[in-house]
Amino acid sequence: MKSASSRTRARLRRGLVISLIAVGAVSCADTSEHAHAGFEIPAGEAVPTVSLFAIPDDMTGWNLRVDTTNFDFAPERSGREFVLGEGHAHLYVDGEKRDRLYGPWYHLTDLGQGTHTITVTLNSNDHAEYQVDGTTIAAEVIVEDPGDRTAHADGEPLQADPDMSVAIRIEEDPLGGWNLFIDTAGFTWAPEHAGSHPAGSEGHAHLSIDGVTVARVYGPAAYVSSLDPGLHTITVSLHGNNHAPYVFDGQPVAASVPVEVGGEVSEPDETISVEVRNGAVEGGLQRAEVLQGDVIEIRVQADTPDSVHLHGYDLTAAVDPTGPAVLTFTASIPGVFEVELEESGILILELIVR
Repeated sequence: MKSASSRTRARLRRGLVISLIAVGAVSCADTSEHAHAGFEIPAGEAVPTVSLFAIPDDMTGWNLRVDTTNFDFAPERSGREFVLGEGHAHLYVDGEKRDRLYGPWYHLTDLGQGTHTITVTLNSNDHAEYQVDGTTIAAEVIVEDPGDRTAHADGEPLQADPDMSVAIRIEEDPLGGWNLFIDTAGFTWAPEHAGSHPAGSEGHAHLSIDGVTVARVYGPAAYVSSLDPGLHTITVSLHGNNHAPYVFDGQPVAASVPVEVGGEVSEPDETISVEVRNGAVEGGLQRAEVLQGDVIEIRVQADTPDSVHLHGYDLTAAVDPTGPAVLTFTASIPGVFEVELEESGILILELIVR
């Protein structure tokens, strides 16, 4: 199904924002079910505070804004020495830990239709939760997610200035996962303008793993929580406010690094193959039913260049006649999800997660 009209999306956004304003933000929340130890702010020291705001994104998911006082984000020291008043945030959705936040903006997807509680805690470099009188310093909002709110990027690629560039480095985190650091030149991070018209040389980045776009990045640091065993390619590309990629001399402004992860390579629980020829799906539109929690691999062959988009999970991968697009993911959200070829608008698969 194609995305809703801009007028319909505007109505959706207005209704959702009203529910958020009514909820507001919580400065201290009880997060005792979380596994991280607490650090009590000593008497006489400045007490960090946090507020959380969730803004419906124009394409998919939510843009989270985290406002803090007496606290500095320090992703370069994640997992390392404790320094009072600095660290990062931990993100929870419905009580389950989702990710780390290394800056004040974050793009959240994969919620699924329904009511969800989003919580952030302020954590020290060694991951201890900052506390006051035994209560974790945290904030939360409750959102009503419509489930199907995925639009398309607008506009042609944006011409980058000659001085725009990006470089990345990735470091294994002392407590697990990988920390990604992004250095840019001739580019301004503008997460607050995501979804608006292009302006100057500002925007955000897209993070891809093995050719599959898995996340937006809204600042110079991000956390990659897990990678399967094997050799992987991590790519960061720069995009404008309207999500169109920046290009120079016809090439994306992007950088890649290889990452090799030890261990035994595991096979997916189920592989779904789709072939598109002459603008049509071989054998007609496919429907596949999988179990929630299984690891799924979708392989798409096509005779023309395009990009494969799994709606709801917001995963994309390029496909062309020289090789298939491969989407590998955990089917964590129940429901019915459409897979389409973005540029041609061809619906190729309906995925049912039970």
